Amino acid sequence: KTVDNLVDFRQHILTIDGCACRAEGAESTVNAQVFQDSHAVFVGNYLVVHDPYNNKQRLINIAGDIAGLRCQTNSNFGEWKASAGVNRGVLKSGARLVFNPTQPQRDIMYAHNINPVIAMHDVGNVMWGNRTMARLDDDFLSMHIRSMTNMLVRGSNYTLQQFVMENVNTYSMHSVVASLSPLFNSVKAGGGLLDYYIVCDYTNNSDESMMNNELYVDVYFRPTGVAEYICLRMNNTGSETIASVVEREQLRQPGAQVHPMNH
Repeated sequence: KTVDNLVDFRQHILTIDGCACRAEGAESTVNAQVFQDSHAVFVGNYLVVHDPYNNKQRLINIAGDIAGLRCQTNSNFGEWKASAGVNRGVLKSGARLVFNPTQPQRDIMYAHNINPVIAMHDVGNVMWGNRTMARLDDDFLSMHIRSMTNMLVRGSNYTLQQFVMENVNTYSMHSVVASLSPLFNSVKAGGGLLDYYIVCDYTNNSDESMMNNELYVDVYFRPTGVAEYICLRMNNTGSETIASVVEREQLRQPGAQVHPMNH
């Protein structure tokens, strides 16, 4: 029942002008901009804390703890890391969860972009999801990609300030690329990017745009994913030796070549 209520609540959440709100239908959002917001995160649990002054169990919104995990991850590990899992997603101790979702329940929640928080033995309460409220086909569905992109935008904007009011020519365009590259190189070295490409030349800056005092910079980047699902496959080789299994698996690798044996 708890998971059903979470899914029902999630399906009725609309994001209006950047603020999430509860709505029962499109008619209640007339004259408002409704869109899927990849900056928002839905976490499906509450904390239960004992109030010793009134001797009551009180429900505490978990949003502050999740925001703290994100800030701690950004500061200690990098904006491109997921603030979830046993390495970076453990909440402060001292509170228990309203419920501890099972694996099937977590699968249902995650299919609706609801991030579970689970209680793990000898670990504590752990954030067990990495999704924003974006659509499943959105490039910013993953929280770590949104966080990294925000950081790259902030850093790029700061770097590009030095080129405001400068003449637009080949030298300045080359300087833009050279100035932005260290930021993206550092993220790539940290494991956040597989690759990137910065374009600022005459291919994306026409004579008309330059006469309008505009300078265009296009950045293409390919982020790394995180292991939200780990598929462990146990294979009993039976009478087949491990050496033959290794040889067969190596031949399946892209670009593998078969070297015939000499008789």
